[in-house]
Amino acid sequence: QADVTWRHVEESGIARPEVYDWAASLPKILEGSSYDAVVVLLGTNDRQMIKDGNLRHAFGTPEWAAAYAKQTDGILDILAKSGVVVYWVSLPPMAEPEFEAAMQQVTAIQRERVTARGFSFVDIRKAFLGANGAYTDTAPDDTGEVRKLRSSDGITFFKQGNNRLAQLVLAAIKEGTAPAA
Repeated sequence: QADVTWRHVEESGIARPEVYDWAASLPKILEGSSYDAVVVLLGTNDRQMIKDGNLRHAFGTPEWAAAYAKQTDGILDILAKSGVVVYWVSLPPMAEPEFEAAMQQVTAIQRERVTARGFSFVDIRKAFLGANGAYTDTAPDDTGEVRKLRSSDGITFFKQGNNRLAQLVLAAIKEGTAPAA
């Protein structure tokens, strides 16, 4: 039996700490609690301008990537200091091609920073792609039955999709490692 603590802030991410600053909030979240593991899934809102000191960088630029890596490292620093086991979950595939390309850029930076720290990167993307490797909103759910897992917006998961995602993360936790990317 496991106790799960859920922290969710709509519209948050890594790129805009002025909206919600995970790096500033994590010490308080972790303080006074003993967590066996922390699962992180952030980034779908990160396809936007990023601030680095007094500078602002447009998404997709090398400067943006460097600032994003730095902000991701700030979150990872706090998690590393806490001593918790970290499972960082990849962003799922998105239906809209431009958004999907952006999320692949975000995921690549996250994967690089997380694995450089020795934390587990749980790549859930393949489980939500069709046989042809393209986005699909249907796939096997947590029971193995092929069902519609995502809404027509090409982003949001239905309950069955959330259950499938949780099943993949739980499997990675039970194995003690992330599945091969």
